[in-house]
Amino acid sequence: MKESENESEDPYVLYQLARTFYLSRKFDDSKQSFDKCFAIVGDKQHGFLSSAYYFHIRNLMSLEEWHSALNSLSDAMYRYPDYTDLYFLYGELLIQLQDPSLFANIEDAFISCLKLGECSSKYESYIGVGSFKAAYNLGIYYELLKNYEQALEMYRYSYTRGYTPALMRYESLLERSKHEKGIYSSKTSVYE
Repeated sequence: MKESENESEDPYVLYQLARTFYLSRKFDDSKQSFDKCFAIVGDKQHGFLSSAYYFHIRNLMSLEEWHSALNSLSDAMYRYPDYTDLYFLYGELLIQLQDPSLFANIEDAFISCLKLGECSSKYESYIGVGSFKAAYNLGIYYELLKNYEQALEMYRYSYTRGYTPALMRYESLLERSKHEKGIYSSKTSVYE
């Protein structure tokens, strides 16, 4: 990078620099550029800011700065309450934190994704965070809680939207249910 880019006071240039560092796995450099970007932005609104928050939080997670990521995510969700990807990120972060006191919030995060649905073109977004990926993660969550009926329902929802790993989990759980009496008594095929 040019020295002038490193010294920039333009928050958009700093965001792009931080994102480039993140994608190059230079997480410390990325954090420094994001921090400078957010310091300059303050409370102002910018079109790129929702994406800046998203990648900043991803970067903090890569650095395993879980609580900083959680604080940043809280700020981002306050600013962008309809940005589905942030709720998906929240669910992922809660899983990484492995804090039993926050475990129940995992379900809320992914249910919020399903309620919000896929993002509009208003935000940069990843396909599936408001549908099949959120449902798949809920399926795993319910399976861990041994709530097999809901797990199968979420895997079915995910699979019928084209997410192949969900079919594999669905079939595996159905197979186990044949060996563990009473796990699931309703429909037995994703094709019904």
